[in-house]
Amino acid sequence: MIHNKRWLLLPGSSVLCFALASIVLPVGSAGLGARVGDQPGLAPALARWARDLHDGFHRGRERPAGPVFTYRAASHEGAELAARGLARETVAWYRSHGLNHESDREVLYDLFEHLLVNGQYDLAEWYVREADMLLGGGVLRNNLAWHYTQTGRRAPQALGLALSSVNDDRNACNVDTLAWAYFRAGHRETAERYARQTLQFATRGLGDFGAWEEHEAQESSRRLLDELRIDAELAALQRER
Repeated sequence: MIHNKRWLLLPGSSVLCFALASIVLPVGSAGLGARVGDQPGLAPALARWARDLHDGFHRGRERPAGPVFTYRAASHEGAELAARGLARETVAWYRSHGLNHESDREVLYDLFEHLLVNGQYDLAEWYVREADMLLGGGVLRNNLAWHYTQTGRRAPQALGLALSSVNDDRNACNVDTLAWAYFRAGHRETAERYARQTLQFATRGLGDFGAWEEHEAQESSRRLLDELRIDAELAALQRER
């Protein structure tokens, strides 16, 4: 299960519909999105996500040339390096200067997405380990592992990233990703065990910030358990023939 505000990479019809609606409706910074504040809670978080989706899509359509991406607040050499897609240089800059604002975290998240979208997987695998050391926790390693599990790419690397992420931050999202990584690597019994562990996490009410991720992680593990059950039933039928 993918973490934090990086929901654009999450598969599922509900997320796709939300993204499409955000692009079409006037919810960007030039419209209704200008009224979005920084309040906690699920509804404000979704409103900010809709604003960012709208702005990012139309910014890309209106200005195809120029930097890879731009930032709302960060304006310094580190952001400029990231905007050029220079992962190693960006990490080196932040090692020297640190993360001093929430926008610096956004720089690191956005650079990860740039590497992912452009298929720079070798560099992305190096980057997520280094960037997670700056961010704390295992969010980017988890997100890359999740991407691999849902797109059928690099099963061994997905498992290594997921294990490393869970080791640093054991939460419902990371454990769900680890379950899928074991499944893609062909370890079905272990995948089932971790999927059931995801269901054991206590979840907050949907009105609490971050609760959406926890509920989605558990729904993801339920889908995996369903897939494992169907596979077992098909295997049993084939043995009977």
